[in-house]
Amino acid sequence: MSTAIEFLLNPDITYLNHGSYGATPKKILDEQRRWQQKMEEEPVQFMHEIRPPALEKSREDLSHFLGVQKEEIFFVHNATQGIFMVAQQRIKKGMKVVCTSHRYQAVYHTLHYLCTKAQAQLEIIEIPFGVHTKDDLTQTIIEQVPNDCDLFFLDEISSASAMRFPVSDVCEFLKKRSPSIEIVIDGAHSPGHVQTNFSNVDYWTGNLHKWLCAPKGVAALYVSQSNLENIHAPIISHGYNQGLAQEMEWMGTHDPSAILCTPTVLELHEELGGVEFRKRNHMLMQWARKEICNAFPHFITDPSIDGLAMCSFILPFKEKLYQSLFHEHQIEIFVNPWGDKLVLRISCMSAYNKKSDYKHLIQALYTLGY
Repeated sequence: MSTAIEFLLNPDITYLNHGSYGATPKKILDEQRRWQQKMEEEPVQFMHEIRPPALEKSREDLSHFLGVQKEEIFFVHNATQGIFMVAQQRIKKGMKVVCTSHRYQAVYHTLHYLCTKAQAQLEIIEIPFGVHTKDDLTQTIIEQVPNDCDLFFLDEISSASAMRFPVSDVCEFLKKRSPSIEIVIDGAHSPGHVQTNFSNVDYWTGNLHKWLCAPKGVAALYVSQSNLENIHAPIISHGYNQGLAQEMEWMGTHDPSAILCTPTVLELHEELGGVEFRKRNHMLMQWARKEICNAFPHFITDPSIDGLAMCSFILPFKEKLYQSLFHEHQIEIFVNPWGDKLVLRISCMSAYNKKSDYKHLIQALYTLGY
């Protein structure tokens, strides 16, 4: 899969935003349709006899890929749902809940809502952009997480700022300092992008539809063995009180075809090269980052990009920059407000992106006055 032809992406658009929703190859979409066809041929037999072992196979393959026990991994529809499911059940009255200024905005809304409802305290620690080595970033975080923090939410890769946070080092320090702290990792951008270390992590959630290119609506939720009894399925149905696996296995009728594509999704990732494929994505990002920095020395970027296929730049505000890039230059890219400036984030998916895509972006930014 070395060319864009096996994706359904519009060839007239320079697509530099794989990080938002991914892009699913035709081979995976064909597999999803195969499962849907099988489901409609005999819905009762499918739901009762075919779906359960296929779901177990998907969980088992995903657990091996992530390096965790099958009993610790569950499917949800997206990372936002995974975060809400944990936060809703773990935030209690009087708790101190902490997240960083780089958290995904939907996560902030979740925490604000639930903390207000539960009469818990929500604290946000400020992490500046553009200055960090890995050690600096670790120190900045651990110095600001209070000793009496009960529940800490940390991005593995932040969304808008595309920074890789030192999850392993931070979790190890916080667990040694405060063994009772519970740590929730938002790994929305992680599967197929970076390798997660689950040591000292209580809960983690990550999307499969981004860098693993699964169909939309497939994400994973990790619950460590020690926390399995603390969490119930978000919808209580026939598996109630039979353990989290049984509760999550059936939450009412839905289309499981996207989830059941997981073995094929993981096989395709390995066919692309697995670790080497991820390295190619990172190398393309490093090249594009250097080209953009050389073209626009006044753009601010952060060095916390170890192994990443995304990179963000802070640039002067320009009205309707996203609309101009898309409608005038046919470039799809992430642009968001960042204080009184803008953040522009590139994604580098070597399965379909080429160096000329980023040269096109640079030329468009020149044309727009940068």
